[in-house]
Amino acid sequence: MSEEEILESLDQESHALWTKLEARLETFRRAQALKLLALSLDVLAHALDILAHALDVLAHALDILAHALDILAHALDSLAHALDILAHALDVLAHALDLLAHALDILAHALDILAHALDILCNLYQEDYFSIRDIICINEKRDLNESQILLLIITSSFQD
Repeated sequence: MSEEEILESLDQESHALWTKLEARLETFRRAQALKLLALSLDVLAHALDILAHALDVLAHALDILAHALDILAHALDSLAHALDILAHALDVLAHALDLLAHALDILAHALDILAHALDILCNLYQEDYFSIRDIICINEKRDLNESQILLLIITSSFQD
């Protein structure tokens, strides 16, 4: 074998080795790319699991918020009802105070009338228009109560 043949044979062998090496390198790159793809898919799956959990937590938070809003609405309804009751109670209290004021006016008027009647009785008694015996006799004949007796004495004194 000549030198040229040896060189050509070495050149072919080195070319074949180089081609094999390139093929193996390409296979290695593909394997690495597949490993990287598998790792990326694992990371993506994990991220999707986290996202699903976050959505579950969000749904639970929205349920709690809805419940809180229901409680708030109920509390506001209760507050409105309580304020209505309070307003009604204040109206009743104002009416009661008006009635009390009216009753006090009537009582004051009745006391004025009583004072006037007593004044008349005192004047009549002092001037001897009647005696205690007259009052007892009037009461025995008519079976009157005290206010009726007083009214009878006053009216009879004006008739004389």
